[in-house]
Parts: sequence; structure tokens; C-alpha cells
Amino acid sequence: MPGEQARIALLLCLVGFLKEFRPSKPFGVAYMTGPVLNISTTQVDEVVLPMRTYSYMSLLVVSLLLTDFLRYKPVLVVGALAGVSTYSLLTFGRKFELVILAQCTHGIFMASEVAYSTYMYTRLDKAHYQKITSLTRTALLLGRALSGFLAQALISTTGARPYHLFYITLACEVGAAACACLLPRAARSLYFNRRSSGAATKAGPPPGRTSGPCSEGLRLLWADFQAAFTSSYVLKWSMWWAFTMCGFFQLTTYCKVLWKVMTQETNETYTSLYNGVAEALGTTAGAVVSLSCGWLGGGWYQRADLLLGVCSLLHGFLLYVSSITSSLTSSYICYVAFVVSYHLVITIATSEVARNITDDSYGLVFGVNTFLALVIQSVIAMAVQSPAGLALPVRAQFAVYAGYHTVLGLVYTIIAFFTALFMKDYKYTVTC
Repeated sequence: MPGEQARIALLLCLVGFLKEFRPSKPFGVAYMTGPVLNISTTQVDEVVLPMRTYSYMSLLVVSLLLTDFLRYKPVLVVGALAGVSTYSLLTFGRKFELVILAQCTHGIFMASEVAYSTYMYTRLDKAHYQKITSLTRTALLLGRALSGFLAQALISTTGARPYHLFYITLACEVGAAACACLLPRAARSLYFNRRSSGAATKAGPPPGRTSGPCSEGLRLLWADFQAAFTSSYVLKWSMWWAFTMCGFFQLTTYCKVLWKVMTQETNETYTSLYNGVAEALGTTAGAVVSLSCGWLGGGWYQRADLLLGVCSLLHGFLLYVSSITSSLTSSYICYVAFVVSYHLVITIATSEVARNITDDSYGLVFGVNTFLALVIQSVIAMAVQSPAGLALPVRAQFAVYAGYHTVLGLVYTIIAFFTALFMKDYKYTVTC
């Protein structure tokens, strides 16, 4: 890899590692419900955390379009600064309104992920795509895993309080923003600025064609969207991807609320929580199984429906156990098992979708699938958690999530059965 590209790769890995190095994450609910902010568990469950989902969903499409139009770096930097704002508000803010504002800035922080995950493809040669994708993915997961272990070590052995972890997180987000500012701006983008910034770009559009770049960019977006989602094979994987990503978001967002409730039921304190260990083990094992997918055999055209069905049924079982168990250890085991199986199958789904769509449209498909997942998650949050909806207690919420995954699993299992029984010669339409 040439020197300039190696420097960009290093900066990207640093940005990814630092922005995901958030030891406050496993104990965020314990912090918000603790003596510093003193927010009730019900308020966190019904108001604070759903606001994060609504913010993320509403900003994702805007971020997807602006990322390409502004050539990546501005959105990447704004996202990093949003991370600084989020953890500044949570670290130093003492009012409920500031906590809500932090959830809104966290939505910007999360929505900018599309800029981070696609920036590399505009600055590096295609020959290095696989290597840099692997490196940045490893940096992200390493940041999550190490921060989880650090959080648990500080809480369990040094007497640190959850709010101490927010200072470390804030410092890392400042470092991520500084590294993001050092990245060069992309000379081109995939849709709105396909040509490099040369003489033709400086000369401006031809007379009478001022809106040309925008209309051409939208035309290319629509063409890639049609090419991807008119493939029944891509659509099948993408639908499972979106529905299961929604379930994964729900689990990782609200499991801390469940664990907090479990300690309240047994009159234990946050020191009995091993959230950091669960987070770190899930991330580490997820990274290992993701890497191992490269050595798995192919043939997913024939086995896809059964794989997706069985995985979803397993998720339903794990969530049901979490909804009824009184053992934190059992709940942690279920969490880790869910995360590992999710990373395993989502990696397969990602590779299957990527190999059956046109070049350079992965960011678009990723954005569409994530947006759909957030729409579903928002609907579930409004129906199950919102005071305007059912406002179920957290254990009942997890029972609903279990039923959600069970239904999804049954649908794909039935499809697999009928495909094997009546449609042996059926072939999915794929985009080559």
C-alpha cells in the first residue's frame, strides 16, 4: 500500500478504534439511574433510549445523501464532533433535558457511520478494499472489546463509579474527532461527484445544466436501488438483515435496562453487574466468528432459508430465556450467544448481498437496510415501550422480542420447507 494510502488507512483505523472505545457504554443505564442523574429506570426505558432510536432513524437518510454529496469528510467530522457533544452532555449535564439532547446528538453520531464505512472506497485503490475493510472492522471491534474489559476492571477492582467511565469515553471521542479532521477530503463520490476534482469540475457544469450533478446522482442512486432490490435473492437476505438488525438494536440498547431491573429485584448494586465482560466477550467472539466466515463453504443459495430460519428461532429462544430468568449469569450467556450468532449470520448475509449487487452500491444497500431496521425498531418502541402505547415492563418487552424473532424464524423455515419440497429447480434471480 503506497505511503499516502497507508496514512489514510492508519487514520481510519484510529478514528474507528477511538470512537468505539466507550467504556461508559456497558454501564450507561446504571449511570443515568444512579445518584448523579437520578433518572428512573422507567424514564430511561420509555423516554430516553427510544429518543436515540427516533433521532438515528430521522437522520440516516439525510446522512446517506449528504455523505455522498459533500464527499464524505464533512459528514465524518460532524459525526465525530457529535460524539464529543453527546458525551460532554452526559458527563457534565445534570438536567433531564440535557440527557434527551444527548440522545439527539447520539443519533447524528450513529448516522454518520455510513460516511466512515464508505469513505475508504473513495480514497483507496480497489486492490486494497478487502485489506482495509478487514483492518477497519478489526479496529472497531477491538475498541469495543477493550473498552468493555477496561470498564469491568475499573468497576470491579478499583472502586470506580459509572460516571468516571464517561470521562474516559469523552477523551477518546475528542481523539477520534482530531483524527477525523486530519483525513483528506474525497476527490470524488459514488453518485453526485463521480469525476475527480480536476479542471472539468472547476469549470462548472455546462450552461443550462446547473442541476445536472444532482439529477444524475439521483438517477444513479435509483438505478443501483432497482438493480439491488429487484433481485429476489438480495431482497430475501436484505429483509432478514433489516428485521434481525432491528432485534439486535433492541437487545443491545435495552439489555442494560433488563440487567438493572434484575439487580433491583435482588436488592443488589451496580457492582454486581458484569456488563463490561458480557459486552467484551460478545464483541470478541463475534469478531472471531466473523473472521471464520471466510473459511466456510459456499452453497448458500440452497441453504439460505433454513440458516436464516434456524438462527431466528435460536434468537427467539435466547430472548425468551432472558425474559424469565432471575440469574444475571444466564442472561449474560444468552446475550453473548445472541451476539455471536448474529455476527456469524450477518457476515454471511453481507457477503451474499455484496457479491450480488453492482460495484460501489454496498453503501446504498447498507443504508437502506439499516433505515428499514430503524423504522421497524421505532414502531416497536412506540407500540411496546412508549407511554402512548402498551408501556410494558422490560421483562414483558423481551418476551415480545422473543415472539418477534420466533415468527421471523417460522416464516423462513416454512419457506425453506416448501422450497425443498415443491421448488427443487427454482433459482433466485441474482445480479451479477
